[in-house]
Amino acid sequence: MRFVTRLLRNRYLQIFVVAFFALVVGGMVWLHYNLDHIVAQAIRDYGKDMLGTRVEVNDVDIRPTDGKGSIHSVIIHSPKGFSEPYVLKLREVSFEVETRTLRDPVIHIIAVHIVEPDIIYEKRQNFSNIDALQKNINTYLGPSGDEPSNPKRLIIDEFRITSAHAQACAPDLANIRASATVPDIILRDVGKAQGGITPGQFGQLLASTIEKRVVTTLNPTKLLTPSGNKLDKLGNTVKGWFGK
Repeated sequence: MRFVTRLLRNRYLQIFVVAFFALVVGGMVWLHYNLDHIVAQAIRDYGKDMLGTRVEVNDVDIRPTDGKGSIHSVIIHSPKGFSEPYVLKLREVSFEVETRTLRDPVIHIIAVHIVEPDIIYEKRQNFSNIDALQKNINTYLGPSGDEPSNPKRLIIDEFRITSAHAQACAPDLANIRASATVPDIILRDVGKAQGGITPGQFGQLLASTIEKRVVTTLNPTKLLTPSGNKLDKLGNTVKGWFGK
């Protein structure tokens, strides 16, 4: 009788242990899925608020245990007043964060790598789509240059953009267009000297860096067709647009 009782108790214990681990594993799966979903939605919402235009994210993969993750198929649509479908479309963003700093006022990001972005630089009069994004960021930051509600600050050891492709177009000038491969962009020790910068401030820095690199890569003369039928006035106008 005692043997049967012990056997039953052991069996119940085994069932309890199996059930417990099933709940733990199930909870981890639920947390992993929902964390990915929460981050993806946060990027959409925060991106729209800061950039003033729609942001799409297809998939997010976060590994909380080692601080590594990736974001796939991101599209930043063109701001109001521009005809191109998007300003930036990229295949993947991979990153690594020092997880012990996630609850600190300053988050330490070890690396960010943006792969195969396609950037469209659209110029209208003396204002570009990237200028518009920068203006929206400035509006979001406000006169003091600080995001609302005292956000986290960032230090990024290395920020890298590789295999980038850029297009430039001028719809107001017969929709002339040029495209080129952009040299890699590498920023190191971002925010380190300041003790951390806000996401909005980093957005300003990145937008400015991208615009300068795109304008440098897409020489204004490339916007002119090889037929030689364009007037000198048109060429001078285009050079003036991109000569900032």
